[in-house]
Amino acid sequence: MSVTIIDTNVFLNIVPVNGYDQDKDRIMAELERRVNAREELVLPSVVVFETGRIISQLPDGGTRRLVAGRFCKIVRGSINGVAPWVPSGDYPLVNVAAWIDEFVDCATRKKSLVDLSIEKLRDSLSSKTQRRVVIWSNDSDVA
Repeated sequence: MSVTIIDTNVFLNIVPVNGYDQDKDRIMAELERRVNAREELVLPSVVVFETGRIISQLPDGGTRRLVAGRFCKIVRGSINGVAPWVPSGDYPLVNVAAWIDEFVDCATRKKSLVDLSIEKLRDSLSSKTQRRVVIWSNDSDVA
């Protein structure tokens, strides 16, 4: 049995993300084949964050919201163990479970999942340390 790491360009087709899903039918057929072959599929956290960034930059707000909703459902399935892959990475997706659904509104406003996660880290550090925590960024989307 092999281990297969899912890359962003594949995950974009699985979600699917408009404009990035041109291989959706082929990817979904291949996903089914890999699941049936009992391959161990791994979804790196960096792929989740990169996909969130791409979704937050889609040109139409309604589309961003719709795709972000699908994305959040898939990520939540990964966290809850109902997806055909396991999440992996330096930033455990289990930590994201508490706030992943906020991404739908963030994506509508073109705020990326990375920006949201940085804000959540700020809030967490502030709460734990009882100190003022600031984000140093040139990006106006990070508060």
